[in-house]
Amino acid sequence: MDLKLLQCIKELQLYDVRTVNITIENSSLESFRFVSYKSGICHLNISGEKLEDIHVDWEYYQPGSRSLTISAPNLKYFKWIGNLLNRQNLRELMCLEKAEIYLKPSRDICDFDNASEFLCSICRVKVLLLTHETMKALFKEVSMPLPFDNVSYLGLRITSLSDDLVPAMARGCNRKYWKSQKLNFTDQLKEVTIELSNGFNAMELAR
Repeated sequence: MDLKLLQCIKELQLYDVRTVNITIENSSLESFRFVSYKSGICHLNISGEKLEDIHVDWEYYQPGSRSLTISAPNLKYFKWIGNLLNRQNLRELMCLEKAEIYLKPSRDICDFDNASEFLCSICRVKVLLLTHETMKALFKEVSMPLPFDNVSYLGLRITSLSDDLVPAMARGCNRKYWKSQKLNFTDQLKEVTIELSNGFNAMELAR
């Protein structure tokens, strides 16, 4: 499916489209929403200079190669729900203000092969919301903490602090890294809130 001809549309919503590949190149599109459950879509490509809002809700239950490519230099809000893909390429997200990444592994994909590249593409975000599964998948293969210097609000949606989650979170911003940078990291914190219903690693996370 090629949507290059719909050049006057500012808002586009696609639900359970029955096709293999979707390519959207639109100079006037400002908002895009894509929802797909159990469909045969393999590759989704989105491009637009005026795009400010993208919401992708993509779940599937059959094995196969799938990819997501986004080129939106003025994107401000990005929400991604669903399964991990074989390839995800987010380009030039220099204006991103808020990102909600709620991903879970699929049956034929264990983790992100290009986790570092993906995280770098959203590192300028100001508000970042992640889930338990997303944290483990993204930071599992990342050896160096990434510079989320602009993040002013970090939200983690988790059920408990399990033994496999804390190391993944610590790898994103551990004490050793901040000391090596000679930054007064803890002195600059204004507010920290930790609310737990269960789990046994609260003190380790707080440290």
